[in-house]
Amino acid sequence: MIKHLLAVNEQLEVRGLCDPDKAAIERISAAIGSKPTVYDGHEALVAAPDIDWVMIATWNCLHKEQTVSAFDADKHVFCQKPMATSLDDCLAMVKAWKKSGRLLLSSTRTMCAPRFTRTAMRAYWNAECIFSEQPARCAQMF
Repeated sequence: MIKHLLAVNEQLEVRGLCDPDKAAIERISAAIGSKPTVYDGHEALVAAPDIDWVMIATWNCLHKEQTVSAFDADKHVFCQKPMATSLDDCLAMVKAWKKSGRLLLSSTRTMCAPRFTRTAMRAYWNAECIFSEQPARCAQMF
């Protein structure tokens, strides 16, 4: 995903990565052709002043905590599939998003998967979707 985004937006720069698997850090660094700062945890990553938005591609059960943390740190968020694992988590993420005034985008590749469809649809009925083409400095959590 990041490699594709870098290809379509020359102004995008990966500034940080966070993953407990060091081999994954090496793979993504090789794929993007740079060595961004590596953070030990999402808290340090979202606290970095040189990062504007984060892409969350972690285990689904971590999406809520990391998204809310990013919004609390005044970052824009792209949260990969699914947005969260429960309606309550989705609604908490939407609440944090609205409070932050930042941008939220959630990928829904699993939109047709039965166990995620109801949660995703309810979340979208309760939230607005905002898209932006603004250049940004990003970080990815795996």
